[in-house]
Amino acid sequence: QGYVFKQGRFNTAWKRRWMTLSDDGIIEYRVSLDKPRRGVIDLRDVVEIVRSTECREREEWRNNNPKWPKVALPNTEFALVTDKRTYFFQTLTRQENFHWIGQLERVQFDIVNQEGKFNRKKVASISLEDTKDILIESCLPELFQETVEESLAAKPMGRKFVYENCKFEALPLVDVVSLRHHGRARGEDILSHLHICHYTLHNSLDIACMTFFNGNTSMEGINFGGKIVVTLYNNHSMEIFLPGKRTYDVGGKSGDSRGTERVNKACAKMITMITSVKISALLNGADEETLHAIHEGFDQIVEQYHGRLVLHEWMQHQIVSVFLHHQQPLTYGEFVEKISKRSPSDPTPNIFDDNNTPISRFMIELSDNVFGHTRKYLLSRASGGQVPSEYYKVQLEEESLVDVVSVDTVKQIERLAVVQSDETFAGFNPVPAVLQGSNIIEYALSFKETPPHMTDCEWMFLREEEENGSGESDGVADMKMRVSVNEYGQRYDEEEVSTTTVNLTIIITDAPKQVNEDSTIFQTSDMEQHPILRVVDATLLCESSTVEALCFPAKLLVHTASCDMESGERSNDEDGEEGEDEAGVEEGREVEGEQKRKDETLTKRHQPQKIQKREGVLYLPGVRGYDPAGLNNDKRFGERLNEGCVSFILSMTMCKLFVAMRGATTVQMDALHSAFCGLASHYIGRVALFDWMSHQVLTALGNEPALTYIDFLLSKKEGALDMREGGHLRQYIETREAGCAQQPMSYFIQCYKAENLGVLLPLKEAQIIEDLARTEDEDDL
Repeated sequence: QGYVFKQGRFNTAWKRRWMTLSDDGIIEYRVSLDKPRRGVIDLRDVVEIVRSTECREREEWRNNNPKWPKVALPNTEFALVTDKRTYFFQTLTRQENFHWIGQLERVQFDIVNQEGKFNRKKVASISLEDTKDILIESCLPELFQETVEESLAAKPMGRKFVYENCKFEALPLVDVVSLRHHGRARGEDILSHLHICHYTLHNSLDIACMTFFNGNTSMEGINFGGKIVVTLYNNHSMEIFLPGKRTYDVGGKSGDSRGTERVNKACAKMITMITSVKISALLNGADEETLHAIHEGFDQIVEQYHGRLVLHEWMQHQIVSVFLHHQQPLTYGEFVEKISKRSPSDPTPNIFDDNNTPISRFMIELSDNVFGHTRKYLLSRASGGQVPSEYYKVQLEEESLVDVVSVDTVKQIERLAVVQSDETFAGFNPVPAVLQGSNIIEYALSFKETPPHMTDCEWMFLREEEENGSGESDGVADMKMRVSVNEYGQRYDEEEVSTTTVNLTIIITDAPKQVNEDSTIFQTSDMEQHPILRVVDATLLCESSTVEALCFPAKLLVHTASCDMESGERSNDEDGEEGEDEAGVEEGREVEGEQKRKDETLTKRHQPQKIQKREGVLYLPGVRGYDPAGLNNDKRFGERLNEGCVSFILSMTMCKLFVAMRGATTVQMDALHSAFCGLASHYIGRVALFDWMSHQVLTALGNEPALTYIDFLLSKKEGALDMREGGHLRQYIETREAGCAQQPMSYFIQCYKAENLGVLLPLKEAQIIEDLARTEDEDDL
């Protein structure tokens, strides 16, 4: 039961209806759960259940195609065809659509066969012996095979992979893997949005990769709209936190018309634009002096429109510390505490960091009443950071949160807004912050210029070659970065709306050159971090494989290669000296054949294509596959793999493979895995399977045999596995140790509840599983 959208018969408008499906095949729909019934459909009269992919392709419906509503995602339609009428429905998500179709087909299977659970005699029990020959095969998600084959056929520089909400794009200087997810995290009732972009760099910078998290995050009780994680080649990671709308500003002024404790939308967007400009300049070769010039160029617009100079200074401190000094920056609380004076009689605070670089040009007088909330927060930092009541009070005055968080959380915030409240939320802020202008951050991290249609913030790079004394170009190019940022609003103490534009021109002398398709991608000197093997190509083989009763609908054949040490990996000095000797000999010869031989020899030494090829296998899980690490009888993270989970894991596996094809190092591969591991834990719930897929990729790169899934679980996660009596994993391991591994009985029950097994298995086997599920239900009662 649940809400679906249904098209009317005479009034063809789409209406939301509460629909209920009973085991006797009766479908009822009404306006809402507490309203009278509006209609009935009997599954005995339904001659066909049309799935989402067929609904838009039906030849007989093309001329009279129902105008599907735009309230839901594509491929969420289904139809019930009877002799008298065709009923059209649409769900909000693909998961709901898949579940509805599965239940409709299952109930219809029970009724049509007349040997279903209504008429068959009760079976006392079903044993492992009864199910030993039953094997439910899995399948690839819809359109996955076509997308993968198209991406594998593309050239490395132009390779692009887009499936569901996942995207991989190969750019000249960086590989971008992005994923947008909308759903409920484990233990939460409210839908949340999360966007993760991971950037693997291909230039001479010390930075191996960067990860941009666009989603609410907290640090010492302060809520931020996102963060950027920068990883170096020595595997050292640093974080830059990005304020968003509703962020608590420790340096804000109580009662200020603009710069209050709560960051508003316009201010958050301005901070994002300034941060993007600085990051883009640094990635393209700007030094610290140039960065400070950019920072000072925005002082006036920040002061006149927003007044958040302390936050402005802290953002500069984060960028300088991470990108230039490669150090973890101070947290916002530590930063404010470092530049604050407790009383006018206190000495001037030390505003220099460990590198003797000033971290701020301003100080805070905590004795001023406008910083009363700052004093409270700094005192609470020892216990994790408690956001003061002044912030929650301003938040409730500025905006209602009833559509953003749950009702219980709104009541919690209302209690926190009371000055004398005993309610505590140390180390966490229940108010979600939302990043503004996230697409500008993405352009900066991708080494891209902003397109002309972004009128609020634009930048472009121009290269000008200098001429030598003879009037010819010497090839030395200085790059100019031209920046334009607009602010539209009211200045301090002004009622009229005005527009201010900041135009900057920065000279960058050490700008990195673009990488073309024929050049070596990586130029870093840290060669020890490169993989021993290099991925040459991969082939998707769509044939079912069974490994220890685990069904895999397809596998990837990954072809890797290593250089011959004697002929393909000589040192630069050795090659240079021998090349000079051979060049000297060749200068004295006029035989064309000898010159040709010499060219072939030098070419052979510098080409890693003269290699030893190897082949690795990656087994791909499929929809309705069995997960030994799944939670017992859990609807979302149980034994049976659903389509959303499989799509996420397969998409991430393909993105890792594409990054490896472009020559990624082991550090970069580990960072890519870590970037999406948290999402797998909180939303997908398949961390063990996610780790095993990464293990398969890395072993293929290292020319080592991969462990089977169950061996990987037992070797890596033995303490975290659910081995209790009666659990599906224990049952599976017992059959495996007996030499005849088989899918456990609880997995069959989950498959029966999810879809019609009559179209997947012979009738006899489907009836055994149905009896098993029926016996299980009666035992529970």
